[in-house]
Amino acid sequence: MDSTPLEVIANVSRVVSKTVDRITGERSDYPLLVAAACVEALKLHGVESRVMYGQVAWIEVMDDHS
Repeated sequence: MDSTPLEVIANVSRVVSKTVDRITGERSDYPLLVAAACVEALKLHGVESRVMYGQVAWIEVMDDHS
């Protein structure tokens, strides 16, 4: 399994931290905004993501289709 390149992790972290802090002054009080900002920052790297809130369930399909 490939890991996420450090450049992507660093860039998403930097963009989200700076943007949310500029808007709110303190991102720890705004987890939904941080999650939404992560979705947008990941799009810049071609990574699809979505925010899920509340009770959820999902199915993971492995490479061997199990």
